[in-house]
Amino acid sequence: LQRQGQLDEARPLLEALWARSEEAPTQAAEAGLKLADLALQRSDDAAARALLQRLVELEVSNSIDRAARIRLAALDAGPGQK
Repeated sequence: LQRQGQLDEARPLLEALWARSEEAPTQAAEAGLKLADLALQRSDDAAARALLQRLVELEVSNSIDRAARIRLAALDAGPGQK
């Protein structure tokens, strides 16, 4: 849905997956990364930062942690550096 430009349709599905973090942590974390990406596309840096920081705290996997930290570093770098 995201690739087809249907961000409004993708978000509820991703939010449902994100809510299942205890049942399926890896899938929830991947959904969290996508939600952060959608927030960045909407220029909602605060929401993206909150999601990414939560992903780092969850310590789901090295790859999720790395991806979240890279996105946080891009946010910290400021506009034009993402």
